[in-house]
Amino acid sequence: MSGILTFSIKMKKITVYFLVSVFLFVSMLSAEDNSKQKWQSLFNGKNLDGWIPVLEYELKTVESKKTESKKIDTEKNNVTKNRNEKNNIKKKPNVRVENGVIVINSIAGMEGMKYVRKFPQCDYEICFEAKRIEGSDFFAAITFPVGKDFCTFVNGGWGGSTIGLSCIDGIDASENESFDMYTFNDNEWYKFRIIVTKSKIEIWITGKDGEKKSEEKQVVNLEYKNRKISLREETVSYKPLGFAAWYSTGNLKNIKFRLR
Repeated sequence: MSGILTFSIKMKKITVYFLVSVFLFVSMLSAEDNSKQKWQSLFNGKNLDGWIPVLEYELKTVESKKTESKKIDTEKNNVTKNRNEKNNIKKKPNVRVENGVIVINSIAGMEGMKYVRKFPQCDYEICFEAKRIEGSDFFAAITFPVGKDFCTFVNGGWGGSTIGLSCIDGIDASENESFDMYTFNDNEWYKFRIIVTKSKIEIWITGKDGEKKSEEKQVVNLEYKNRKISLREETVSYKPLGFAAWYSTGNLKNIKFRLR
């Protein structure tokens, strides 16, 4: 009888240990899941709700205060406007939604949009997909917050293949340590993933780098403590979060973020 009692006690202990182990394992999984919050969409696929176009004249005002340049642009726009009115041509907005994607048409300069709702300054992850339809420069450069500062990830700048952050310690992406080369094929979707923490900026691109096979590649891994993070003058208007194209037409979709 005592043997049966001893066996019963042992089995109870084993059962308790097993249940405790299961509980701890589930708790660990739950904690891991909670460390990455749910994704929140920033584009509804229908319209620019939450976004506003950044007008070209805003950028020109920031970029240059030369009145002659503004005069030339105004005269050029008036000629185009008169020609369109004469031929009854309705000009499409340079930033618009077509077939479920955002179109940024920037064949004649810099165009884009910025987010007008609350967005985190740090400890977040943002993803989006973009492709260049035509042109020879960046097609979806993203300006984003880094703590109280901001910077821009340039995708395909300086002639179409330069990637990197502008600016680090006041130096452009084309010349600082984040500089790299990446060949974006026209009419192919690329996925961009950015993680910003209190100490680091990390960026990945998924897609085909020229003729190479499609893969996810980390292109930025920057420890920015004690570094100066800033913007070029042209992108100041895109704070806190924005996308821009330069002499290119780009498409955007699946823009989303989550807290970390």
